[in-house]
Parts: sequence; C-alpha cells; structure tokens
Amino acid sequence: MRKYSVTDYLEKQKQYFEFLITDFNFKLTVEEETDFDFITEYQKKGIRVHLDYDIRDNFFYFTLIKGDHTKFPNDNDNENIKSLLMLIQKYEPNFDGQKIQPDDEQYSDSLKRSATLLRKYGDKVLKGNE
Repeated sequence: MRKYSVTDYLEKQKQYFEFLITDFNFKLTVEEETDFDFITEYQKKGIRVHLDYDIRDNFFYFTLIKGDHTKFPNDNDNENIKSLLMLIQKYEPNFDGQKIQPDDEQYSDSLKRSATLLRKYGDKVLKGNE
C-alpha cells in the first residue's frame, strides 16, 4: 500500500524531464490526469516520449515511440515502440528494472532516476539519430 501522496507528481515529472524541452527541443503535447493515471507526452518531429504513471499499480510505463503517427499503445510494434527499460538494458544488460519503479515509500527518487537514465542513454534516440 502506497504511503505517500501523488498530488505533486506532474510538477516533479515536468521538473525532472525539463531537459527534453531545453536540451532536445521537444514540446509537451499531452498532459492528462485521470482517476488512475498521470499521462504526459513530449514530442518532436518523428519522436515521442510517453510517460504514464499508473497510480493503481504504482508503476511507471515510460516509452519511446518512433513516428509522429505511430499507433500507441500497440504491443505488436516492437520496431517503433520501445520501453525505457529496453533502452537502459541495451547499455546495462543486467540492469534491474525495479530500480526505476516506485515503491510503497516513494516515487520521486524513481522518477528522477528514470529521467537521469533517459538523458544518459537516450542521447542518440532523442536527437533522432537512432
């Protein structure tokens, strides 16, 4: 059972992922809060970064999508849709995916760690070179 509030999630998410706008020229195109999710999406020509925090499951679904019009979600499109974990494991094959997931005590550290790892390993993808 989660022991913290998520009322400041969108504020923190925008803070930690601000580098997408400042360093890579993305635009924040989706910002949505539902009963069970916080969804944001950053986009620039040909690339989308989709961030979904599922409150019910206390789980981050962070996805990189190639193509402005690529249908998402689409579990059958393994060429154009990749998870953040898949990107990290390309460089750190033994990386434990739980390290970027919230737990019952916090979500902020995991959110910040996810942003840091996206910035570290996503440079080529975010520039549109990979």
